[in-house]
Amino acid sequence: MNDGEMGIYRLIAVLTLLLTSEANAQSTDVAPPSFDASAAWLSFEKLLHENYGYFNRPGIDGDAILATFAEKAKAACSDKEFIDTLQLISHNFADPHFIVGPFDADDWAIIPTSSDLFGIYDGASFRIDEVRGGGDATTKGVRSGMMLLRIDDQPPRIAIEEITGRAFSELSPAQIGFAFNVALAGHRRRPRKLDVLDGDKQRSSRWPPRPTKRTALPTDSFWKSSAGASLASSGSTIRLVSKS
Repeated sequence: MNDGEMGIYRLIAVLTLLLTSEANAQSTDVAPPSFDASAAWLSFEKLLHENYGYFNRPGIDGDAILATFAEKAKAACSDKEFIDTLQLISHNFADPHFIVGPFDADDWAIIPTSSDLFGIYDGASFRIDEVRGGGDATTKGVRSGMMLLRIDDQPPRIAIEEITGRAFSELSPAQIGFAFNVALAGHRRRPRKLDVLDGDKQRSSRWPPRPTKRTALPTDSFWKSSAGASLASSGSTIRLVSKS
């Protein structure tokens, strides 16, 4: 895909690691091949450089992000550990459509439609900016303008560092804003708790875990074009798809 095409297509960048049928078909009495994280990293890095149209933009330095996590990714001992590292990378790109899976119960609710809140960081405090009408936050009395004190009993800065895998001081405003909103959405299968300042009163709101449900991958009719790169050594495939 050339630069002109990148200008036409909105690269959704759903980077999904899917177990290949070959790996699934392996006999249970045969030891699975060892995970080759170095080869998997080379495939991922090549795919991102060649197909992701938002690799560098204000507040986002793609090469610096990859350099930060390269050694950690290449040292992964399993596909899950590798996926967890790639998820940190995707969060650093601050793109809600750059998603790495499959997910597990401890992952953040990264899908854009998961959130019922939108927050902003003004350099001094974290605040609720918008609340989706009819959502859980509305029923809990969370309103625009409230200051966020804690997310799941920890300061927003700590949640942001967990989501990005980096110190808060190293992050750009774009990365902070993105990670803050991921934190507001909470984890996929955990209860959620927010402590806010409502005027001069502190309030706590709790949400139960989201119901478990299977989410189908996008169908061909939904996606306009796709490109793939094989991670043969890991028994996985990374797919990158784009939508106009």
